[in-house]
Amino acid sequence: MKLYATTTSERATSGQGGNQFLKIMIQAGKDRRHIAKLYITESQTKPDQYLIIIDKTNKQGDTTGESFLIEA
Repeated sequence: MKLYATTTSERATSGQGGNQFLKIMIQAGKDRRHIAKLYITESQTKPDQYLIIIDKTNKQGDTTGESFLIEA
């Protein structure tokens, strides 16, 4: 299964600016259990790069995380 989505901030489209980050929560199962959280923000130290942070949660509730930089 593939999921594609496009989102737009109402504040940004009206010229008021928006958040400095994007937070995505992924849920699965009948109980809508969180299986991952994804955070994307601009790098504070490297221009034109974005920091990606992924927190993954297993069935037992244990969370592991990783982060990396990507270029715009």
